[in-house]
Amino acid sequence: MNENVSFSPSRDYTLDYLKAIGCILMLMVHSELVSLDQVARIARFSGGFAPHFFFTVAGITAFLQVGRYTTKSILMSYLWFFFLSACLTPLVLHSGQLDILFYIELLQIIALGAMLVVLIEHFLKPSHWVYLLIAISIAVLKLVIEFLLPDHSLPMLL
Repeated sequence: MNENVSFSPSRDYTLDYLKAIGCILMLMVHSELVSLDQVARIARFSGGFAPHFFFTVAGITAFLQVGRYTTKSILMSYLWFFFLSACLTPLVLHSGQLDILFYIELLQIIALGAMLVVLIEHFLKPSHWVYLLIAISIAVLKLVIEFLLPDHSLPMLL
């Protein structure tokens, strides 16, 4: 792998557009829509797909970063992001309850997923179909665990 950092003079705005769609969908699902008419129901249902956009964009970004930056620098960035968000989670989301410092939230999941993509891409360089199979496997595993252990919190991690 090339240890020199190279910057592309042109930027592909596709990922920025996907991030914007994800943000809009997230607003739709978290907004307090008072009326429960058909439009409001559709908006809330559509907004439920926002995490999928965020996870997808994070994975694609990590995949593209492997070709542009050193693996060490990417992993350090995402590791820093993971620990920073782990420290902020109890303060922001849980009113300072430090007993849940290691509770995995969305930002940590994004960081862990991106680090996994970087490591897989660096060491294995698999076909793009492998990522689809991994995603399907995790979804099936989550459904099986939810079915077998409905009161367990492990599916939230998956």
